[in-house]
Amino acid sequence: MLLMNERYYTVTEWLIQGELFAEISKLSPVPLPDSTKLQKLFMLKYADSLVNNIIVIQDLKTVAELIVFEFGEKWEKLFTEMWAGFNLGARQVTKVTETTTKTENRKTVKDDVNKVTSYESDDLITNDGSNSIGNDDLTGNETKTTTNEIIDMQTAFNNLSLTMQNSIINTILNDVKQFTTLSIYQ
Repeated sequence: MLLMNERYYTVTEWLIQGELFAEISKLSPVPLPDSTKLQKLFMLKYADSLVNNIIVIQDLKTVAELIVFEFGEKWEKLFTEMWAGFNLGARQVTKVTETTTKTENRKTVKDDVNKVTSYESDDLITNDGSNSIGNDDLTGNETKTTTNEIIDMQTAFNNLSLTMQNSIINTILNDVKQFTTLSIYQ
């Protein structure tokens, strides 16, 4: 176990013990890109940065839990901006779109005539009213179209432009760097 101020480790030396980004990916509220590539990219960008001694003495799982606790909500909001209305609590979402088209033609024909009879006559004569021919025929068709889409967040991320993907990746890498390394000039 390392004691405080005994020795400072670089990111490269510290991450020899395991895959930090694999642990972060397991806990992250949003799907992260390939954890192995993130780890390599992190080491490439920040290889000589000094890691805080308090971080060095923790196991990677604990550090990952703390990083996700610290930045998980931020990452969730970042992904929310990308996919407004997308349920971030789900790994995949089934989206059903239903369209109903109904065409109806009505033909109404009516006969409204008032007839009366004279005193002691069986013959009816038209008194007043209007003549219209009455018939209710409905014609037309109803079309129902249902579309079922399954949206996977990893696929959605992969379909983003490279600029958007890089923006998300850089944000994640910078957050991990900020959490784990010292802010001193070397």
